[in-house]
Amino acid sequence: MNHDPSQDAPVRLEYEGAIAVVTLNRPAARNAVNAALTDALEAVVAKVEADDAIRVAIITGTGGKAFCAGADLKEVTEGGLARTFTTDGGFAAFVNAA
Repeated sequence: MNHDPSQDAPVRLEYEGAIAVVTLNRPAARNAVNAALTDALEAVVAKVEADDAIRVAIITGTGGKAFCAGADLKEVTEGGLARTFTTDGGFAAFVNAA
């Protein structure tokens, strides 16, 4: 059996017709937002927004314990909070309070 490396990505993107299913994929950390997840989600958001065939995006999380625990506190205590924000998208490249 071959291992699909995309299953290990911090964010997965799948299509169901005109629906984009975006899955946060850090179940061991309850999908907490770190720099890698932020970078991956920024790329996925850009891809979905650029695709005129997509009518809706659903964001979900793996693991069954939490959709998203918020900022990864390990990364925050190591001084990495700024890496969980992007210029255009805000926190996690998706939550913009503006």
